[in-house]
Amino acid sequence: VVATSGSGKTGATGFFYETVEKAQAKCTQNHIEAYEIYEKELKMFEQEEKEALKEKRDFNKKRPVEPQETVYYIDDATPECLIPTMRGNPSGFCWACDEAKTLFGSLGRYTKTGSGDAAKSQLLSMYNGQPARLSRKSSKTSIHIEKAWLSVFGTTQPKILAGLFNGD
Repeated sequence: VVATSGSGKTGATGFFYETVEKAQAKCTQNHIEAYEIYEKELKMFEQEEKEALKEKRDFNKKRPVEPQETVYYIDDATPECLIPTMRGNPSGFCWACDEAKTLFGSLGRYTKTGSGDAAKSQLLSMYNGQPARLSRKSSKTSIHIEKAWLSVFGTTQPKILAGLFNGD
């Protein structure tokens, strides 16, 4: 949404935010509760596994599965968190920023050049539902998303919009 300052962009988009925020809050609370259960089950699993190894007996229980949070939108993120978030949300989600400049500014937040060019390319691929793969030295496994869906939503003023796309 592009409009001049004071034109009511934030108020007009409040309909979107209010409806989605209520649903997201419920999902977040459900995830918190599920994660607490998971942590207890994991602790019991590890304790039982340790005892079985100590006693040199078979242990055939399956490790508890970490719950994935349902995400409808994010408003403050780094590009690096997008693919892991998509793993648990195959229908995609929305990156929503009241001020689009904040979103574009975060794209190069942790890069040497600060340009965010690689992240911008990644966003374009996610907009079209292209496959995405994340592989990092610090991670034990790679993440592959068959169809990475991401919608981007934000507001800005005309003068700021021009600066977002001219290398500023």
